[in-house]
Amino acid sequence: MNKKWLYLIILAGALLSLFYDKQIMLIVSQSRTVLLNELALWLTSPLTIIIIFLMMTTLLMWEENKRKWVIPLWASAAVSAVLTIILKVIVHRIRPFEALKLPLVQGLNYNFNALDFSFPSQHTVIVFSLVPILSEGFPKLKPFWVTLALLISLSRVYLGVHYLSDVLSGCLLGLLIGHGIILSGKRWFFKWKKKKN
Repeated sequence: MNKKWLYLIILAGALLSLFYDKQIMLIVSQSRTVLLNELALWLTSPLTIIIIFLMMTTLLMWEENKRKWVIPLWASAAVSAVLTIILKVIVHRIRPFEALKLPLVQGLNYNFNALDFSFPSQHTVIVFSLVPILSEGFPKLKPFWVTLALLISLSRVYLGVHYLSDVLSGCLLGLLIGHGIILSGKRWFFKWKKKKN
């Protein structure tokens, strides 16, 4: 699928979901099960994210011709993290479990602070910013990267810490960052490395 069409579809989904965010959250909160709770908690755990990220880095380092994607991978994660913090403070959207007075999933040990808001989902922005880069390094594994990113992102909605629109917007923003990092790398960084060598 053409990237422009993909971006437009995700944007349309994010805008449409704004009208149904509350209803979706109420349905999701009433559909929780013990098994799904455990899966969502595992997927969204900071330790799980760190382990997955380090495994991705190790995979890229394993083969010499793929090592060039390590810096873009880390740059993408860093840009995503900083940009989402800025957007959260600007947009200032209260998290759904707070706004709708929904119970948190038991075992969700998360310290929400004064600068921690719902829009966009930082988990989603970061994981989707990595998808284009990992797909460049391992094109055959693209379905796996996309599935993993979707599972992590949807777990945020399931746990009640993000609305669907937060996640869809995060998906779009993450893909834009990832593709932007790739474009920048191909234009400047990789060319500069070749000249240097």
